[in-house]
Amino acid sequence: MKKTNLLIGIVATMILLSLNINAQTPASSPVKDYKDTAQQQKVSKPVVDKKFKLATTALFASTTYDIEATFAGKKHCPTCYESNPIMRPFIKSGRPTTYAFGFGIDTLITYNAYNMKKHHKKYWWLGPVFATGVHATA
Repeated sequence: MKKTNLLIGIVATMILLSLNINAQTPASSPVKDYKDTAQQQKVSKPVVDKKFKLATTALFASTTYDIEATFAGKKHCPTCYESNPIMRPFIKSGRPTTYAFGFGIDTLITYNAYNMKKHHKKYWWLGPVFATGVHATA
């Protein structure tokens, strides 16, 4: 139950961090924010750069490692089981289902990071790096 609450908290935090909210300036305000003017003058960098590719590659590689380690452990220890209650039904269904779910979650994390980086959020890398750490230590 603690892991489920932790996962729900992490997902909720990532959703809240990705929202592009500007409460100080109304949408119909004729006054422009100085940050908007500065961003328009800045030459935009590509969103998908080396850092983004590295974070995304590490995320998908750590997911693959986690899934394969789980199935290898299950093969050598028939009495062992997946302790993560969210992943347990997918592990029981087999590799294709587990990969589909795991890579689906990774795709959402990557999409969220892409949008955050596109809107010049400095902490866009937090989601992929955190998920990579969770998979690598599982």
